[in-house]
Amino acid sequence: MVVFRKGNISLTYSGIFFWLNTDAVLSKARFYFFITLPFIVLTIIPLIACMFVSDYFKDMLVYILCINVIISGADIINSILILFKPANSEFCCGFYNTKKL
Repeated sequence: MVVFRKGNISLTYSGIFFWLNTDAVLSKARFYFFITLPFIVLTIIPLIACMFVSDYFKDMLVYILCINVIISGADIINSILILFKPANSEFCCGFYNTKKL
């Protein structure tokens, strides 16, 4: 079930899981942002929120943060691999092509 759609990118929901889908052709920079978005949302935002909450909630947020780092670990590895792709690469549906200049 699609919860939100903006252009070719959609937020999809099934059971208890949410994920982002796209069938758009993305540049290397846009794909890099798209693949690291779960890491940013699940790890960086709770880390910043830890600074502004009380000790009890801070402990819970740190616990959630550690679990989210493990979950988004594949995205961290993939984002490093994306950096090694040629600069003129285009990404679509898990594959990449190199544009002819």
